[in-house]
Amino acid sequence: MDAITAACLDMLSTNAADLRATVNGLSAEALNWTPAPETNSIAVLVNHAVTATHRLVESALTGTMNQGRYRAEERTPAFATTGADAAGLLARIDLLDETIAMLTAGGDAADYAGEIRWIGDDGGPRTRAWSLIHALEHLREHVGHAQLTRQLWQARAR
Repeated sequence: MDAITAACLDMLSTNAADLRATVNGLSAEALNWTPAPETNSIAVLVNHAVTATHRLVESALTGTMNQGRYRAEERTPAFATTGADAAGLLARIDLLDETIAMLTAGGDAADYAGEIRWIGDDGGPRTRAWSLIHALEHLREHVGHAQLTRQLWQARAR
């Protein structure tokens, strides 16, 4: 595996572990709590981070992104998450680990210089490399959001 793909793989794994640590030990009430109107719960952030990371890594490996299907079938439902519990969210993070394993299995064969073929929405032109790096950056953003939401919940409970 080339050095850049290996670094992305390591960073994705670290972010998945950080997301898991953010969820661990929290009640369903904490996981579904929002700190203010028009903000997201940890449950929403986990579901969105998992689905978005999966699609972005997949597009980096395959060169295809069905943006329309992703928005309708995965993104919108992720932002509507309610009633989640720790076990369910940890299972979602297990799916994130499976996505990272896809990169381990197929990362060497990917043509990262190749462009992504966008279906259902004009997202391009973007390269496979862009998609892989965006997966990492987007995941980290939402891990940080989830960590901050946990801190706000814990401060509220004191």
